[in-house]
Amino acid sequence: MAEVLIRDIPEETLAELRKAAARKGRSLEQEIVDVLGQSRLATSPPMAGEMTSIPSPGAPQEEFSAWLDSLGGRKFSPQERVAASRWFLARSGGPGEPLTAEERRDGLA
Repeated sequence: MAEVLIRDIPEETLAELRKAAARKGRSLEQEIVDVLGQSRLATSPPMAGEMTSIPSPGAPQEEFSAWLDSLGGRKFSPQERVAASRWFLARSGGPGEPLTAEERRDGLA
């Protein structure tokens, strides 16, 4: 792992980081690494598997199609899977009636 030296950290900031680390029962170094990691995730652009601007369930077909095209063929993030499912469910009127045991046995899905 890389090492970084950070100079001129305000005393108030360092005190808050120490308090947060103590509350969580970990070292100051671990707290700083966690804060930096959270900051990176909050400000970095979406990458493969990360959430993008998702159309609402009531969005028109064209908006949903444009959103799918913007993904460039990458896999959905968990949030995107839920949004896509909600969009399709809103269009289909929700899940249909469950299959009977006979229909499942006969393969009529």
